[in-house]
Amino acid sequence: MNQIQCPNCGMSNRAGAKFCQHCRASLQIVTTMKSCPKCRTQNRMNAKFCAKCGHVFGANELSAWARRFATSNLGAPAILATIGGLIACLLCALLFVASNQIPARATAVPTTSARVTPATDVPSPLPSLTKSVVASTVTVVPIATAATGLERAERATVLIMVPVDARPGYYSGGSGTVITKRGHILTNYHIFVDDSGKPENARGEIYIGVPPPTDLKAKAQTRYRAKMVQADIKNDLALIQIVATNDNRALPADLGLTVAPIGDSDTLALGDAIFVLGYPGLGGESLTFTRGVVSGFLKDEGFIKTDAEINQGNSGGGAYNAMYQLIGVPSMTVSARQATGKLGLIRPIKTAKPLIDLARREAGE
Repeated sequence: MNQIQCPNCGMSNRAGAKFCQHCRASLQIVTTMKSCPKCRTQNRMNAKFCAKCGHVFGANELSAWARRFATSNLGAPAILATIGGLIACLLCALLFVASNQIPARATAVPTTSARVTPATDVPSPLPSLTKSVVASTVTVVPIATAATGLERAERATVLIMVPVDARPGYYSGGSGTVITKRGHILTNYHIFVDDSGKPENARGEIYIGVPPPTDLKAKAQTRYRAKMVQADIKNDLALIQIVATNDNRALPADLGLTVAPIGDSDTLALGDAIFVLGYPGLGGESLTFTRGVVSGFLKDEGFIKTDAEINQGNSGGGAYNAMYQLIGVPSMTVSARQATGKLGLIRPIKTAKPLIDLARREAGE
């Protein structure tokens, strides 16, 4: 039979008794007392050492406490709840220590090779991901770096040659920009007609020269023939398309052309950088690059003014913004005898949107 020891006289009593049968002392205190394993003196449950002999209580007393609980009158539910509470407290303590000793891991902000415009710089340090931050997330549009962007614009610039019937062996020359992989080219209309508006040749012959694949410093190589697709006579714009090789053979499946990215001419402001590419013929027959700024606007006439050098042969070529996106077609220059300089006039790319849309529909792009 289970026995319980009286904390007053030390005599044994039956388990569950409320009073000692020898000294009548209350036995309820046993549930909150623990016995010293050395001298058997009763001490408070949370005592660190025995009040009589000085024995230090340690972890080895846990089993003794469990035995005392098992023989007490607390009942099985109370015993299980107490043990569960002790285990929970121990786990919480371990988690608290671990969280204060292990340093927080920094969140890696994925980086990309894409260039970010100043308007979309990400603040540092990165703010916590809250609903307000998510709602104001800026979409970053990938833009080619200056080096690859310029090379792409160079490879998208072609030489246009139109035989002149009135002068055998003579060609009306200009430039153009490739806008689809299927060989659609945006250019000026006046390259194909004389001063009276009559076509330079009755056969509609157009030859296309492209930059050499391995050397952009060399002269353009005449490789293709083209046809007129549609003309915008009012705005001096034209859309032509490559239809055959230079010797009239069928075209390969891949023409190996580079397409220029289209920009937004409406975003241009006074002083913005402008780069011009084309084959002016001035100083040789290789591709020519000039630079300048937006010098002004002729809104009624539909032109962008620039101080970038534009000469005969540049007509129909490409005018690019600082991100090397096509924003216009160099079309003419203006000068006066009483003035020492000249200005170039660029047709905004927005004006050519109907032709660009037509080209993309035909190309399935």
